[in-house]
Amino acid sequence: MVLGYWDGRGYDKLVPGDASTQTTAVNDMIATSGNWNDYCLPLDYAPDPIQPDKSEPPVGDEHTNDSVADFMKTSQSASSNYYGWSWYSHVDDAFDGYVPLVASDYTTTATNQTWGAFNWTSYQAEIDAGRPVVLLVDTDGNGGTDHFITAVGYSDDGGTNRYGCYNTWSTSLQWYEFREMASGRPWGIYGATLFQISANLPAAFGKTNPPNGGIVSTTAPTINWGISSGASSYEYCIDTSDNDTCNSSWVNVGNTNAAALSGLVDGMTHFWQVRARNSSGFTDANYGAWHHFAVDSTLKEVYLPLIVKNFNPVCVPLYMDNFDNPASGWPISDSESRKLEYLSGEYRILVKNIDWWVGVRPNFKATDYILEVDVRNHDGTYGWYGLMFGLADDWSGFYTFDVNPSGDYGIWKYNSSTGWTKLAGTWSAHINTGTVSNFLKIKREGSQIHAYANGHLLASVSDGTYTGLKYVGLYTGTFDQPNVDSRFDNFVVYPVTCSGGSGGYLTVEKGAFEIGEFEPHKNTFEAPDIRSR
Repeated sequence: MVLGYWDGRGYDKLVPGDASTQTTAVNDMIATSGNWNDYCLPLDYAPDPIQPDKSEPPVGDEHTNDSVADFMKTSQSASSNYYGWSWYSHVDDAFDGYVPLVASDYTTTATNQTWGAFNWTSYQAEIDAGRPVVLLVDTDGNGGTDHFITAVGYSDDGGTNRYGCYNTWSTSLQWYEFREMASGRPWGIYGATLFQISANLPAAFGKTNPPNGGIVSTTAPTINWGISSGASSYEYCIDTSDNDTCNSSWVNVGNTNAAALSGLVDGMTHFWQVRARNSSGFTDANYGAWHHFAVDSTLKEVYLPLIVKNFNPVCVPLYMDNFDNPASGWPISDSESRKLEYLSGEYRILVKNIDWWVGVRPNFKATDYILEVDVRNHDGTYGWYGLMFGLADDWSGFYTFDVNPSGDYGIWKYNSSTGWTKLAGTWSAHINTGTVSNFLKIKREGSQIHAYANGHLLASVSDGTYTGLKYVGLYTGTFDQPNVDSRFDNFVVYPVTCSGGSGGYLTVEKGAFEIGEFEPHKNTFEAPDIRSR
């Protein structure tokens, strides 16, 4: 599972073809027929004696190692393994043996750490860096190890540290208490295998045109993207499915940063992604975030910002900014507590203080709408960042939908008198961790709030506290770590009719943008309550 994860993140020599499902190639990466014939047979089970297989002398009658199971010595009698058994000491060897076999230009580091050397802090660091961890656990709490699992997330809600994993038997993410293995502690941890991989993949780059959330007036537009250093070619995918997956096919266009499309569906929203490739693998544009645009052949020109009373069902944006123009009006300032600036085609909110939040809003109000933004954490410092909506004129009340680099999300309601109220939130596999960008969306219709990340619905809640004509904006907050550096791109507001429902009244006001800033400790909040977000 760990190698499949990395195969889908640019290191695509690890498994032939698409490794997102358990294909024949994925099965062969795990264990080939050679492993079955040479080591699994004859089948043997504890407590019966281990049956000799071809791992025993003479050397040379067995197949050449060609799978993870081979390098892990799984089922090999010469290593005192029954059928399906492996030793913890061989897990790191399996990574370091298999990867050079299939991709000699990849560099790996695999390390086994038993409990003590491996702890909550080191586990958080791996997950925050976007690196899954192999855990050896005791599933039934009898004091003995019995299963390897892949851990992909963590949570400390309610004061209990937990790890999220795929446990082999369930297709959904499972959560268990993060603690040392001992009798009476089901799913306790004996140790972990930490794995890193690197290669000279193409450099980060971004899609440029059409703007995310925009609209084109032809079924044959041209798409463009920036230059990725180290790329030898580019490929794009475009379809009409909002699922962050290529449901059509990847089209290679050579070493160029544009592609002329044809045959798009008029009146439909299209979703697209670009990859930069070289001999080592690929890099997704915009840190993996897909973009989208609508096609309306009846539309000839669009001028923004807009004042719209009659909504266009083809989703003409009511307001948008891709932050390419530093003169578009968002605040630029630097103080002891925060820094706001346009930077490399993004808008930056740097919060310097601990336990502090900063909000920024344009002079734009709406009632029912769809609000979108691409946001990323620049360096992985723990904090929260995302969207503000339902925002009062005096900043006395609002909602936030935000995420953190660990993969958690929250929908919060703020009141200047009573503080923060959590409406929904937990860890989600649909949220990109570390410094990878997330595409966040809020659909607000009356008292209904629907929150999406990267095309997936995370939660729907009902709260009518802040309805009517209210501001929208951007948000970043810190906890016990200062200098949370968030970067925003493609801030767009659509009429709610883009996905059904009735339109609302909105206004675009002239004047400067506004900044909100507040220290929760000065408003009846205690630090543990803040961190529990």
